[in-house]
Amino acid sequence: MSVTKHYLVLDLFVIHAIHEYSIFLETMELLSKIFRKCHKIVVTPNLEKIYMKKLAELRKRHGKYMISDIAFKVLKGILINYAKVIRVNEPSYTIPEIEELSEDDKVLVKAAISKPSAIIITTDRKDLLSNMKLKKALKNKNIEILSLKEALEYIN
Repeated sequence: MSVTKHYLVLDLFVIHAIHEYSIFLETMELLSKIFRKCHKIVVTPNLEKIYMKKLAELRKRHGKYMISDIAFKVLKGILINYAKVIRVNEPSYTIPEIEELSEDDKVLVKAAISKPSAIIITTDRKDLLSNMKLKKALKNKNIEILSLKEALEYIN
């Protein structure tokens, strides 16, 4: 059975999961799939800065020893692993549907636009998962927005 390579744009839930038990196990399962398979995380310079800033804030807030220290190390390890991360430049164009999004969500969508057939994985129901105009516009560019649970079922 062949494995399909997926290009994934991960919302900040992957960082929040380190201290939010409600999504911790599912997030660790997703990261495990990414690590073990040929999937890649798509980042732009802006998205990478956001990830690293949030990780540094989390480490500072929780000190040297966090309850989920292993999760922190796994996540940071994946995000700095050149074999697992594909760095792309932000696209020279955008879509009108992103204008109403928060700055963090705009960065996610721009990263996805930069890599054809990307999948945005998020827990953001209000702004991303339930935004049908955005989903339709991205679908026209062969980009999906999936919940964490949907992604776990979809990604092999």
